[in-house]
Amino acid sequence: ISYYFGSKRGLVAATARRVSETLTDRVLAEVDGARTAGELVNSMTDALWAVMDRDPGLQRVYFDLSSHAVVDKEVGGIMLEMKEGHRAIVREVLRGLDAEIAADELDAIAIFIISGLEGLSLERLDRGDSLALRRAREIFITSAIAAIEAGGAVEGASIPYVPVTDVVPVAPGAEFPVDGIAAALARRLGE
Repeated sequence: ISYYFGSKRGLVAATARRVSETLTDRVLAEVDGARTAGELVNSMTDALWAVMDRDPGLQRVYFDLSSHAVVDKEVGGIMLEMKEGHRAIVREVLRGLDAEIAADELDAIAIFIISGLEGLSLERLDRGDSLALRRAREIFITSAIAAIEAGGAVEGASIPYVPVTDVVPVAPGAEFPVDGIAAALARRLGE
């Protein structure tokens, strides 16, 4: 180890870089040529699933490194660098779409896509494929496409941010300003 990598940390750094390069190369190979939000999100999700089918150990190493990054500053720095690289790539791919995405939304959308894919892949590694996971994947794809398309639907528009204080009632029976899941949860909590 010391001859090739200098130390155990050098080995970890080399492993992190290799895992990052491999995942990035395999996913980007499938994303190349995506022109629409749907093509992008579907191809990224399909590519990640294909990577896990071919080599589940690769994703396991990625998550092992991510968890180790919390307690080891050097590994944390390497993983941060790797994730920043992934975000930069996704931002560039987003810029190349036939969608008008507000520049100030690119990073938020990139984070959303990467985080969603990480969550889905971790669930698949932990519990395997299931009907619920397939449905979660569909929900993620639909949501990510909507996020991309909303990112520039109107000049200067951005995906609305709703602070937690806007969805938590201040008094019994208070109405929520958002629809959907948050409202359903609020009704359920009020029961």
